[in-house]
Amino acid sequence: SLILAVTIPILIVFLILVGMLAQKHSQRQWRSFRMLANHFVDSLRGLKTLKFLGQSRAHGTSIEKVSDQYRVATMRTLRIAFLSTFVLEFFTMLSVASVAVGLGLRLIEHMVAFHSALTILILAPEYFLPVQRLGADYHATLNGKEAWEKIESILNRQVRESRPTLPPAFTWNSRSTLQFAGVQMQYPDRSVPALEELSFALTGFRKIGIVGASGAGKSSLIDVLAGFRAPTAGTIRVDGLAFRSLVDENWRRVVTYIPQHPYLFHLSLLDNIRFYHPEASREEVEQAVVKAGLAPLVAQLPRGIDEKIGDGGRSLSGGQEQRIALARAFLSDRPILLLDEPTAHLDIETEYELKKTMLQLFENRLVLLATHRYHWMQHMDEVWVLDQGKLVERGTHKELLAKRGVYFELISIQGANDHEPEEMALAGCAR
Repeated sequence: SLILAVTIPILIVFLILVGMLAQKHSQRQWRSFRMLANHFVDSLRGLKTLKFLGQSRAHGTSIEKVSDQYRVATMRTLRIAFLSTFVLEFFTMLSVASVAVGLGLRLIEHMVAFHSALTILILAPEYFLPVQRLGADYHATLNGKEAWEKIESILNRQVRESRPTLPPAFTWNSRSTLQFAGVQMQYPDRSVPALEELSFALTGFRKIGIVGASGAGKSSLIDVLAGFRAPTAGTIRVDGLAFRSLVDENWRRVVTYIPQHPYLFHLSLLDNIRFYHPEASREEVEQAVVKAGLAPLVAQLPRGIDEKIGDGGRSLSGGQEQRIALARAFLSDRPILLLDEPTAHLDIETEYELKKTMLQLFENRLVLLATHRYHWMQHMDEVWVLDQGKLVERGTHKELLAKRGVYFELISIQGANDHEPEEMALAGCAR
């Protein structure tokens, strides 16, 4: 009893010490993982530029170095985790062995009966079972605890930022206004703000083209406008109501978002198109199919609009996926349309096929289009030029060309490097 009673506190103290060390290394390993993930994503985004500049092979050394740092951090964390198991098993076996030696000596001296000694020896390992289960359960609950903290932070943020809210009957019309005042967006793992002191005002239905070099803040601005991210500073006003962010359910009901890679669910083509408007009738979906130019595709499918697509279903080309996103937008008929590089992954021929359909979709809507393809700017009411998170120029396509500023330089560079007919013409116009 004395041996077992003394062993338990020692065992718990060592488990606490090893656990604290394991937590410290786990946090360090998580930081290494985030750095590796961000480095890998940045590398993929800039691969075309690296290859163009002849630096793709040299950049491989940098990726290898970051990957090796992550490997070392992972192995260090695993060693600590294995150490906690070793400590638990070591002290358990040491204690049971001490009890066994004591019982053996007493058996030799006839100080204890054999059946009593055997019973004690069998039950001794069970004495440590609750502590062993506690260690296993603690490690099992760490993931759940971390997940709940993230969920709780999101819930608290929504509660904190949901006052005031837009009225349920809110809609965007020709007299509606949207104002940004000193809006700033800062990612936790970056020292430079993605958006900095952004201020502008919009009224009614307009077509806005958002351009800039990679990393200028175009996608960040679209994310803020769509309500995917909350700014870290500044004020947003919608029809005079002040908000910290557009993370608002009633705002999202009037917004259609078209990303670079639309997500297709493992459902029928019909249900995929009804994503924003689930209660739409079959006839309404068929009308949207015609407007988006999907009728030839539907005619080729064995089951028509009831054909399964998405993961595990019929595979589609990038242009067909983008047309499904356009059909969703036609069907939902929402007054605000946000597009984040919707044609960046398409070849120029496919893009020009989609262009006529997309321009029809832009009519009588507030449209904000972030893109690297400058041939769209001729069709925009206004062009915004972002540079390092700041709105440095705004005006019509012709006004900005005449100004010969940042926009002029961007078009000149694009026209010199690409082979797209309209952009080459724009570059010639700029020169």
